[in-house]
Amino acid sequence: MTPEQQQTLDDIIAVYRRSAPAGWLRIVCRWECELESDGLPSSALAHVVIVDDGGTLTQVQFPTPDDLTFVLDDFHAELARETSSGKLTVDLLIDRDTYDLTVTEEPSKMLHGDWTDSRERVHQYLDRHRDELTALASGQ
Repeated sequence: MTPEQQQTLDDIIAVYRRSAPAGWLRIVCRWECELESDGLPSSALAHVVIVDDGGTLTQVQFPTPDDLTFVLDDFHAELARETSSGKLTVDLLIDRDTYDLTVTEEPSKMLHGDWTDSRERVHQYLDRHRDELTALASGQ
């Protein structure tokens, strides 16, 4: 990742953090992007936020913040153009003071109607990582 791309990622993460609801613990993002024949990106996004609501962990849908409407597509397209296939998947976990980013060159499943992987990685995140998130919540 170039320094400019890192700065864009840092800005994206800052917007997500500012947009998260009170009590948020972790934001879970999955972005899939493929460049079309005209070079423009097609993207599919899935987000949830894990919230600590007085000792009870809940998971809620988390729409893309309005401030990122155009930034995300440009960022995805830039990263996809650096791949040999023009296709990539990004998994991003955002905590209050850290984040974990995984970028993989692979075709989008969500763009082609297969939401199984997204459901497991994003929409079932709390169920699959409850012990880790409970420990994270107790440490805050």
